Amino acid sequence: MKKFQTVEEVVAAFQTATRAAGLSRNTRRGYTATVQDFATLLKDGTISGPQAYFDFLSTVRQLSPQSVWHALNPLKFLYEKVLE
Repeated sequence: MKKFQTVEEVVAAFQTATRAAGLSRNTRRGYTATVQDFATLLKDGTISGPQAYFDFLSTVRQLSPQSVWHALNPLKFLYEKVLE
């Protein structure tokens, strides 16, 4: 797994990977917002990983199950394409 020092490094690598994958601008924008939120909460110690992020979205932010579900694909892309 690749290691990054800052949230900005993660987001920059993620944006490069989404452009290389040919994702649309709107998809890249939405995915990037999710990844930036996830990485920030992870760095702050608010969450411990993807499952904790989904739990946080549903309990603390009280998002609908469908909204929480939409966070899955950006994190899947992050782990598969960026963090390897």
